Amino acid sequence: MNAHFLMTVVGPDRPGMLNQLASTTHHHQGKWLNTRTINLEGQFAAIIKVEAPQSEMQQLQEALCEAPRMLVQIHECHPEQAVPAKPFHLQIDAADRPGLVNDITAALDGHGIAVEKLECHRVGSADGGTLFTAELAVHMPAELDPDIVMMELEGLSDRMIVQRI
Repeated sequence: MNAHFLMTVVGPDRPGMLNQLASTTHHHQGKWLNTRTINLEGQFAAIIKVEAPQSEMQQLQEALCEAPRMLVQIHECHPEQAVPAKPFHLQIDAADRPGLVNDITAALDGHGIAVEKLECHRVGSADGGTLFTAELAVHMPAELDPDIVMMELEGLSDRMIVQRI
C-alpha cells in the first residue's frame, strides 16, 4: 500500500541539489506526484508531494531529512476539501503602494478564494515610481462570479488593471 507526504526543501542553490532528492526518493521506491520549485536570490525552495510504499516511508523520510546543506521538512498530506472550486488565473498590474499584497489577499480571502500560486514583482517605471505586477492562480467557490472579484480588486487602487489570463 502506498502513502503520501509533502516535503518542503530550502537551501542555497547548487547543481545536483534536485537530483539528489529525486535519487533518494527513487532509491526508496517513491515518486514525485507534484513539484513546485523556485530559485530566488541564490536560494532554492521547493514543495514536493511524494508517494512511496508504506514499508519504505520512514526510511525515505529519514534519508531525505539527512540531505546535506538543505533544510528538509516532512508534512502530512490531508485529504482535499470536498468543496467544488474552479481554477482561475489573474494578471494584476498597478502603481505600487505599501500594503497592496495584503489588500489583494484579504479581498480574495473574504470570498473564500484559495490562492494556489502568487508570483509578484516590483519594477521601476519611467516616471520614477514603482509598478507592481502579479500573476495568480486561484481556486474560487463554484458559485462565485469572477467578474465581481475582478471589479473588487480593481477598486483597491486608482490605477489597478486586473485581467484573466
